[in-house]
Amino acid sequence: RIALSKIGPQVGPLARFGRKSTPASNTAKIAKLSSTRIHQTAARLSFDSVLMRKDLGFLIFRHLNADNLAKVGTVCRCWKIMARDERLWMWLYLSSDLVRPSVAPRSWRADFMHHKAIQENWSCGRYRVTRLLGHREAINCIALHHQVLVSGADDHELRVWHLGAQSRKQTGTALVGHEGKVLCCCIVRGMVVSGGE
Repeated sequence: RIALSKIGPQVGPLARFGRKSTPASNTAKIAKLSSTRIHQTAARLSFDSVLMRKDLGFLIFRHLNADNLAKVGTVCRCWKIMARDERLWMWLYLSSDLVRPSVAPRSWRADFMHHKAIQENWSCGRYRVTRLLGHREAINCIALHHQVLVSGADDHELRVWHLGAQSRKQTGTALVGHEGKVLCCCIVRGMVVSGGE
């Protein structure tokens, strides 16, 4: 702030450079600057410097939803960095109605966006039903690893389907060996592990 008085010369902002300034010269220099530009720049600098503290930015940005976080990230570089903070996306993920991951994902933001898109596709009816044939009785368990689906059923069989776009085969490959119903299955290091009666 610059205070101007009408009584004689005073020491103004130029005094630190070794020159004395008068109220008239101060007024002339201030008039040259656009007051709106000064206020906009000062407001932006002070707000950005406050938000540069990641903890305060986190406390403010955590009240936004995913769509608003994406929009806020386009304002400036500083806000983009804060809007992509992994702590923020972890908080958003865990406070949402999405299923919690059993293991912390590599990127909370990417995992949140992926699961949110899947949820929206289900709720809006954007999916394709594909009938997979092969089991003759009720299916008790399934396991999915990348593009491989394994199912176990009461017909004593495991079936393996490759779900990639190039695979059009609708009947899964049978894995036999169980003497009773297949009750559980999972895929571990490329191997199918199953249990049954």
